[in-house]
Amino acid sequence: MCYYEQGDEKQFTTEDFRFTYKNGYLYAFQMRPSKTVKIKTLRKHIPHDYLIESVELLGSDEKITFDRNEECLEISINSELKNDLPICFKIEIG
Repeated sequence: MCYYEQGDEKQFTTEDFRFTYKNGYLYAFQMRPSKTVKIKTLRKHIPHDYLIESVELLGSDEKITFDRNEECLEISINSELKNDLPICFKIEIG
C-alpha cells in the first residue's frame, strides 16, 4: 500500500497517463504534457487489434498527426503548450 501525507506531490513524467472510455472514444490524459507524445499501451497488437480512426487534442482546433506501430502510439503537437497542466486526447477507436 502507498500512503501520502498532506502536501505530498507526485512528480509526473511525460510517460504518465490516465485513461477513460465512453461511446467508442478513449480519453488519454497526459499528466505532464509534451509536444511529442508516446503512449506505449496503445501500440499495435498483432494479430488481434483495433483501429485508431482519429486523435484530437481537447480544447484545441489543431489537426493532430499520429503514427501507430509495434512500440507505441506517437502523437505530434505543433502548437505551444501554455502550461504544465494535464492535457487530454480524444482517441476514436474503430
